Amino acid sequence: MTPDLATVVAEHREEIAARWEDMVYDQLPEGPWSKRPRAEGFAANLVIVQDIIDFLTTGTHHRRPRPSHGYYTASGLLGMGYSIRDLVESAVLINEAALPFILQACCPEAESTHLALAKWARCMQTLLSSWIADFTDEANRRLAAQQRRTQAILEMVQVVSSSLALDVVLQRVTRGLAAAVNAHRCWVFLLDQDQANITIWSDAAPAAGVGVRVQPLVGQSVPLASSALACAAVQQKAPVATGDALSDPCAQGLGCQLGLRSALAVPLVFRERVLAVAVAATLESDHSFAPEEIELAAGIANAVAPAIENARLYEQVAQMATNEERARLARDLHDQLSQALGYLELKASSTRLSLSEGGVEQAEAGLVEIEQAVEQLYEQVHEAIFRLRAAVGFGSEFLPALRKHLLEYGMYYGVEAQVVVEEEESLAGFAPRVGMQVFYIILEALANVRKHSHARRAWVRFEAEGAGVCVTVEDDGRGFDPQQAPQANSRHFGLQTMRERAQSVGGRVTVVSQVGRGTRVVIWVPQETGDQS
Repeated sequence: MTPDLATVVAEHREEIAARWEDMVYDQLPEGPWSKRPRAEGFAANLVIVQDIIDFLTTGTHHRRPRPSHGYYTASGLLGMGYSIRDLVESAVLINEAALPFILQACCPEAESTHLALAKWARCMQTLLSSWIADFTDEANRRLAAQQRRTQAILEMVQVVSSSLALDVVLQRVTRGLAAAVNAHRCWVFLLDQDQANITIWSDAAPAAGVGVRVQPLVGQSVPLASSALACAAVQQKAPVATGDALSDPCAQGLGCQLGLRSALAVPLVFRERVLAVAVAATLESDHSFAPEEIELAAGIANAVAPAIENARLYEQVAQMATNEERARLARDLHDQLSQALGYLELKASSTRLSLSEGGVEQAEAGLVEIEQAVEQLYEQVHEAIFRLRAAVGFGSEFLPALRKHLLEYGMYYGVEAQVVVEEEESLAGFAPRVGMQVFYIILEALANVRKHSHARRAWVRFEAEGAGVCVTVEDDGRGFDPQQAPQANSRHFGLQTMRERAQSVGGRVTVVSQVGRGTRVVIWVPQETGDQS
């Protein structure tokens, strides 16, 4: 008679599981199976032996509900680093562990024995095929998920890196992270150099339907210790999640002040240093952040951290360039005021002497000259203040800042000026030092338009040219003779200043003008990105 294989395996279920575990440790000492605790391995083996009994009883492989982790599912095994090869090796050992008990229940050389062994072989083949299919499906699912995460991270990096303005970068980070983990809101806590304080940045707009009003804290600097959740993320350099921020001690302090319910703190690390902590949260309902969401958030954080560091450095360089230019303008203003006041003092003394000697006509002429000098001095001071007030922008902010300045220029001086850009999207932003010099060259050219050209309109044109940008300041004024001696026209001093500015950043300035046909100042500078400066 053909032995009942299901009965045989069931009678020796624990013996088979134990023998299988011993064989794993003896024959696969370098494999992952032998590195698990024996008690866990024995428990997992019992479950698999029961799968074999079920198949032998019903003839089909029925997947019973089981824990979604550990050694019981393909997902759990993949998560622990197991491979298909490990499955095959393990299946071979199951076969070897069970065969002695099956053969013991059979009659040697009997036809029933051959039938039993054939049934057993089909069982093991079907079971192994099922395991491999599950393993492959899970591996494909994980690969597809990873591809989606990678695509999301790349898109996020592209969006974040398209600007060098720190507030814009941080705002895009918060919105991207909030969307990635299905959070209502997200903040970035920017750490200072000592990592003792955090500045709360870029509170992303809440999702539709979220009616909770959160106290505005953007821009405030508070101790890092005020947020236990952020502290934990900084210390661990890894994401920290809480499902109940109202009661979890890890989320006390700032978390309660922000009104968080569930929260995920993700450190943004660049070269082993935590630059900031992003905190994504729900406000009205509890939310359990899935491992895939946490992994995606961590991937985004790692990818965008360099963009945040670049934006911070760019902001520092831009501020240095601005301070340098303002100091230069202050020195120029000081020199102009010193010369003008010295002249006025001398002229006033001369006029007083003329009056004391009865030279009324000479005194009147002197007063006229003083009046003219004061008017000219007022104009110089006004021009200097106008330049100091000019909002210089870099990167994508350069053109908006220039348009704002030209609007004020037209209001102050009555000369209609406008920006003309052939292909605005093709022009990358200027590096801080280059942008600063271009901006003030344009201002100097426009000052010449106002002072000398008697123009009604002016244009500032931008177009790409080779490895740089060509900027043309053109007016419809009376023009001049470029061959005129520099001493004969104060305009030439401004032209020399423009040329020196352009040369300082590897550029050049040329002037094209004809009497009665207006003037064109052509500026060419190399086009660089912010991280090159």
